[in-house]
Amino acid sequence: MNPISSIYGRFRQAELDVLAALVGLVLALGMFPLRFLSSQIFIVTLPLILGVGCILYLAAARGTETKDGLPTFTPSLTRLLSVGIFLGLAVMVFLAAVQGERTILFMDIGGVVGVLLLGQILLAPNEELRPGVFLGQVVVYSFVVRFAALYTTSGFIGIDIWSHTTFIEMILQTDSLSAISEIKYYASPLYHLVAVASTHLLGLSLRNALYLSLGVVMPLIPLFVYGTARLLVPLRWSLAAAALYAMGDQVIRWGIHLIPTSMGLLFFLACMYSLVRSTHSSERWRDSVLLVLCSSAIILTPQVSSLIR
Repeated sequence: MNPISSIYGRFRQAELDVLAALVGLVLALGMFPLRFLSSQIFIVTLPLILGVGCILYLAAARGTETKDGLPTFTPSLTRLLSVGIFLGLAVMVFLAAVQGERTILFMDIGGVVGVLLLGQILLAPNEELRPGVFLGQVVVYSFVVRFAALYTTSGFIGIDIWSHTTFIEMILQTDSLSAISEIKYYASPLYHLVAVASTHLLGLSLRNALYLSLGVVMPLIPLFVYGTARLLVPLRWSLAAAALYAMGDQVIRWGIHLIPTSMGLLFFLACMYSLVRSTHSSERWRDSVLLVLCSSAIILTPQVSSLIR
């Protein structure tokens, strides 16, 4: 067998995700010299990050499970930690409600609960890895951290949101997008339309309507991370990925500073999930429909929102 046919045979046997990692590695190597010609942040960092990510993925794809793993908690201790985590979350809610702000004590307890949550996921025995319970803890943690910030702050958090709420109020007053026809968001009004529709449907103030629409969705996006990771790595690491993502500082930032960038983050993760799922599912048309819908939604959000994440 000649070398060319041998290489072609290996490519035909390779999984689509492995081929994608190989293509990404080639692109990273091709783009790497550009970092010496420009100081632009994406040109400098993208080839390096893409290359390292592809190498790690290829190494993981070739690796096999080892007999010696992490030490594990006992089943009783794992269940006790679950109770302790929910108790800690309840204490965080109580402190935010009573003190009316996120105090240092609130932050300290949040840090301890986050460490316990991540440690439980990493060190729980295999028979105690219950996705429903652990994902529930991650989602509740996300809600507590974000809504404690939203509802203990008068007005809105951030700067840009004040401009966007002004545009939304203009649309509400005229019941037409023509109110912002001279503003660049006229071509990408999805965020503003969601806020207007929520205000009308819920019969609430703009602030509460925004919090109970986009604000409720943002703490749920770690589920997209879990769903994507579950197709690529074992259960434990999928749960860990969701937990780490939920605790990320920038993820929390866009969960409390609710602007079009937040929607860009949401739609990007939805696109990533549907794209990865389409490479592992036999019914690819469903995932293709989701991918098309999310891609269309991205078109209706400002371009910078798609690039932030």
